[in-house]
Amino acid sequence: MHEWKRTGSKVIYDKFIKLYEDNIIDPNGNPGVRNRIEIKSGSVVIIPRDKDDNFYLIGQQRYAVNEYSWEFPNGGIENGEKPEEAAVRELGEETEKETSDLHYLGYFHPVNSLMNRNVHVFFANNVEPTGNKTWQSDDYERLELKMFKMSEIGAMILNNKISDGFTIAALSKYNLWIKNK
Repeated sequence: MHEWKRTGSKVIYDKFIKLYEDNIIDPNGNPGVRNRIEIKSGSVVIIPRDKDDNFYLIGQQRYAVNEYSWEFPNGGIENGEKPEEAAVRELGEETEKETSDLHYLGYFHPVNSLMNRNVHVFFANNVEPTGNKTWQSDDYERLELKMFKMSEIGAMILNNKISDGFTIAALSKYNLWIKNK
């Protein structure tokens, strides 16, 4: 199997992300230039389900696409934090729920042709209210928490009411996990 070779690299932008311009040799031996994004931390996405088989989604207006988006809770992994710790924290912050039945379903790369980001997927079974307010959304966020049945989520994906890639990929991992359990 032939691999890409990087022969040189320069940083074009360095804030929350690093954008590189790389000189490369492609798998066929051709020289070229490619851009690459390095994300400084990974992410988690959590699929929360309560004892009554309700799933929880977060609704919010997303800047980049300027659309309202329904999504499973998700967020970045903080420096020094393990993915499981980030999942527990994000679940509490975004839903004010907790679980003692958390399952790791694996990870995916959302745009592996352009960036190095790992997104870790967790299933939070039998979620319950935390009993205290832990929701610490950013100043710009206006988050809405809502319950859905799995059939509603599937219909929303098919009707483009859910277009968030993290949610769709996480649901795929969940469905395969349930099927092979």
